This record gives sequence, C-alpha cells and structure tokens, in this order.
Amino acid sequence: VRLAKSSTSEEEKESLDDKSIEGQQNPPPPPPPRRYG
Repeated sequence: VRLAKSSTSEEEKESLDDKSIEGQQNPPPPPPPRRYG
C-alpha cells in the first residue's frame, strides 16, 4: 500500500510538472480522434 501510494503521488507530481512545463513551452497536443467508439 505504501509503495502504491508513494508511486501514485510521485506520478501525479511528475504529470503536473510535465503539464506545466509543456504548457509554458508548447501548447497542449490535440486530443486523439475517437476511432474506437
């Protein structure tokens, strides 16, 4: 449980940092087309 929690928190932090950095440097990529609907 501890490992899962720590990994999740780290992943969330990394994703947030990546999002903020990407948003500042380049615009967010367009969402992928929904082919498998």
